[in-house]
Amino acid sequence: MIEAIAPLVVLIAFGAWLKRYGRLADGFWAGAERLSYMVLLPALLIGSLAQTDLTMVAVDRLALAVLPVLLVVAVISALAARAIGCGGPAQTSVVQGAIRFNNFICFGLAAGLYGTLGTAMAAILSAFVVPTVNVIVVLSFALLTGHRTTPLAVARQLATNPLVLACVIGAALSLSRLPIPEAAMTSLKLLAQASIGVGLLCVGAGLDVRAVRRDLWPVALATGLKLLVVPALVAILLRWLGVGGVEAAVALILAATPTAPSSYVLARQLGGDAPMVAAMITLQTLVALVTLQIWV
Repeated sequence: MIEAIAPLVVLIAFGAWLKRYGRLADGFWAGAERLSYMVLLPALLIGSLAQTDLTMVAVDRLALAVLPVLLVVAVISALAARAIGCGGPAQTSVVQGAIRFNNFICFGLAAGLYGTLGTAMAAILSAFVVPTVNVIVVLSFALLTGHRTTPLAVARQLATNPLVLACVIGAALSLSRLPIPEAAMTSLKLLAQASIGVGLLCVGAGLDVRAVRRDLWPVALATGLKLLVVPALVAILLRWLGVGGVEAAVALILAATPTAPSSYVLARQLGGDAPMVAAMITLQTLVALVTLQIWV
């Protein structure tokens, strides 16, 4: 386990060092984050799903073990945030911090522990978790901040999300069993190889320990829910549903990863508390490097 986490720690730490001492302009990191989110990670998802036989995986039981937990924890996180005095924007930030997950850490750890099979399982889980999380988060903004939304707006949000689109395309290619030109698959593999490394460097560059102090209690609340409660509930349901092996292991990796860096962008766009989200990303990333060893 330590051997699998160590490379992630090295890349995240190196990203933090580069941001502080590497003499790279802030625009560089903004561009790298956008490239990872818009191109590299979608290429990894498409390539992994396209080459996986989805009919051989217990997708229904995996969904039953993960999706209800995300919905229940989203409600709990909003109510708990209100109980400690958070306003609507801050409540949406706690919801994001409690249920979203970092794709780069998930894929990096799954690949490090289980190779190609781990990557494929992470892609399968993402195929139904990513759309679900996006729907829950967008609805939380509508309910908690008064940010007006409609079913059409939610559909548009999903239809323009590069990760959702990648999951749909990859799943469609897998189920259709259409032959994929070798040049296209090779191109996807080359892009996918860069996705985890670049993504982890960007995670490190985005860390800001000082941001944690301002909103310690809501940040701690979201961190406890995401890194302890969510994986514990998923582990219970996986056992109850009889899911084991690599499927269960990667589902726990996904459940136990810190919240997504893209949460910050969404908080800015839809009226959440973006600085609070930045603090959550920082604390959860650091704490998860320890707590992941409990669950995996």
